[in-house]
Amino acid sequence: MTAGAFSQVDSSGDHRISAREFRRAVLETTEAAGARVSAEECAALFESFDEDNSGEISYKELAAALQPSTAALNRKALRGSSRLPAKPR
Repeated sequence: MTAGAFSQVDSSGDHRISAREFRRAVLETTEAAGARVSAEECAALFESFDEDNSGEISYKELAAALQPSTAALNRKALRGSSRLPAKPR
């Protein structure tokens, strides 16, 4: 994710993405793609990105979470928690 894309999600301009900002961005993105994400799934994803448990996601946390190897681990962990449905094959 580029800094510009991060700034678009960070509507408050505080250089952190709140749960509300994250939820809005995820819902807008998935709806545009014709998909649906539940509030529970969105919360689980937010929690997996918020590594320091601050209640906000920094650019560094989001960039790390979106790395291919980390993203695969996040999907696996979330599926194991039963908060995210299994990835379709």
